[in-house]
Amino acid sequence: MRKPRIAAYAAAAALAFGAAACGGGSSGGTGAHSSAAYDVGLAGTVNKSSATGHGTLRLEQSSDLQSTDPGNSYFGADWDVMRLYTRSLVTFAEAPGPVKLVPDLATDLGTMSADGLTWTFHLVKGATYTDGSPITAQDVAYGIERSNWGQEVLPNGPTYFKQLLTDTTNYQGPYKDKNPADHPSGIDTPDSDTIVFHLVKPFADFDDVLTLPSTVPVPRAKDTGATYYEHVLSSGAYRFDSYAVGKELDLSASPAFNAASDPLHLHVAHAARIVDKVDVSAQTVDQDLLHGTTDVDQSGAGVQTATQSQVLGNPRLKAEADDPITGLLTYLTINTTIKPFDDIDCRKAVEWAIDKSAVQTAFGGGIGGGDIATTVLPPTVPGYVQQDLYQSPGHTGDLAKARAEIATCKAAEHVTDITTQVGYYIDQPKDKPVADVVQQNLAAIGITVTEDGFKYSQLSIKAGSQSYVKQNNEALFITAWAADFPSGYGFLDQILTPDGIKATGESNYSELDDPAVDSLMATALKTTDPDARNALYAQIDQQALKDAALVPMIDSRALMLRPPNLTNAYIEQAYGMYDYQALGVQ
Repeated sequence: MRKPRIAAYAAAAALAFGAAACGGGSSGGTGAHSSAAYDVGLAGTVNKSSATGHGTLRLEQSSDLQSTDPGNSYFGADWDVMRLYTRSLVTFAEAPGPVKLVPDLATDLGTMSADGLTWTFHLVKGATYTDGSPITAQDVAYGIERSNWGQEVLPNGPTYFKQLLTDTTNYQGPYKDKNPADHPSGIDTPDSDTIVFHLVKPFADFDDVLTLPSTVPVPRAKDTGATYYEHVLSSGAYRFDSYAVGKELDLSASPAFNAASDPLHLHVAHAARIVDKVDVSAQTVDQDLLHGTTDVDQSGAGVQTATQSQVLGNPRLKAEADDPITGLLTYLTINTTIKPFDDIDCRKAVEWAIDKSAVQTAFGGGIGGGDIATTVLPPTVPGYVQQDLYQSPGHTGDLAKARAEIATCKAAEHVTDITTQVGYYIDQPKDKPVADVVQQNLAAIGITVTEDGFKYSQLSIKAGSQSYVKQNNEALFITAWAADFPSGYGFLDQILTPDGIKATGESNYSELDDPAVDSLMATALKTTDPDARNALYAQIDQQALKDAALVPMIDSRALMLRPPNLTNAYIEQAYGMYDYQALGVQ
């Protein structure tokens, strides 16, 4: 997730985000500020409250939402917000600590056939949209079809269902094929309460995929395609009132929500209204948090470096902060199809040249910035094994090895000068200093790099567009990624295999297509033993670094503020940020 996760988790960015569980226990009462302490929100709930429909919860972020449409977003922060006004078949338990899957629109976590190829789910009784109309299995199926088979209109979301489900009908998607009777053969809805999935191969973690916003129901008659984001039909505890691009998303408690259809109480409107202001400068977001004029930094990226020192140096402010490992990897992608970086020696030169210690400093240091990364998988994702294929003293890089690799590359490619472009997000203030480090490090080995900053809402037409990166010689891109769902497959598949290579909405920005990686992934998907499967994910991680397809830089941390009026505040490990659907204000 894109997470970026997303964060894209965007998200993802699209970006689902994981985070380590540590810290103190949960606080009791209905908002006793005295119980709050540093890092309590990592494993406990701060200011626990059962109050409903109270006050206005105020969110802000320094960029816009990629989309409010559940079928067209790949950012974890967006997915976290979507849980306020949507429901999926399966979701995450509303509690701090390790991630736990629970049914949402489904009655349970599904029934898998003996051969692992068929999964059957039944919908809860009485679930309705905010207009009072019933939610049906056909609506869930249509939500999946539009998000996975409608990429020409909705290019930004993940497409796992298109990869995992059978499709003997060669379905063209709802925007090309207007016949409502047509659909992929891998989805059956024998009645309004039952949905059956037929997989092309066994996939024991299929429940994880059903947590994606792709399974949010959308009635075919209400779908307006590319403009659906303007008026999403809510299925959650909050009603989607309005969204002005670049300005604000407004939600309010839905009077039509049927609590009886939510036996686990996952969807409770603790606030009367939610106002999410977007495209606010990061510095303004920090100041608003400090002065109590906003409640949450919706991006989940944490405070800026200047604010970080202010928070850590003030005992009262530090007690209102959490610094989780977010499960988000910040990394530099190297496009393996753009010359001369299609030569592995050129890519290895980049690997050796990057001073990760300088990147960490530019990113905000160990607290609020993150730990230096030497693997693709973060430590919080199953399959992680500590290793460092490009080890250097203090992680400062090895210019001698980098210069040797670049000399070999230039000789093989018959070039004397190498120029390229590095993309980064201008609405993520930490990324510009990192881009400067990359530019300086590569200049030291004779690679001239120009910088290309853009908003992450432009991702699909910039670094996520094959034509753009080739026309602009943009072989490098600074981005971040988190697991779409908490598994090695959920983290690695979309950034290292052909599944993530697309003309637009690309997530495999390296465009890596290595048969060795693909073979290891195919074996992992058939492996039922978790330990053996995780060992294969570790091999995929190592192979991608042998290919020099990307430079892992930072396993991110985010120093997050939770003002004292915020209730039910805890880190949702699936997203690596506060669980927005649980929050309220006192």
